[in-house]
Amino acid sequence: MGNSFEVLCAVVLKETGKDVSQLDKNEDLIEILMLDSLGVLKLLAIIEKEFNVRFPDEELANLRSINSLLAYIQKSQPKGAQ
Repeated sequence: MGNSFEVLCAVVLKETGKDVSQLDKNEDLIEILMLDSLGVLKLLAIIEKEFNVRFPDEELANLRSINSLLAYIQKSQPKGAQ
């Protein structure tokens, strides 16, 4: 799959038209990308598909930054798959 950070940034760029690769990895993507609740859910669904992970409903409020997304993706994938 390549570097998870690069893949995640590419997905966000493709879906929102905004390059997040130069942002602080702890910045709030929802605010930066100006996403409404439907936009957030759509983006998370695309990220789930790309990385073959499932974000539980109770985790959604915590998945607001590049770092939080990467941490969840990495803990959800089998070792060596990153």
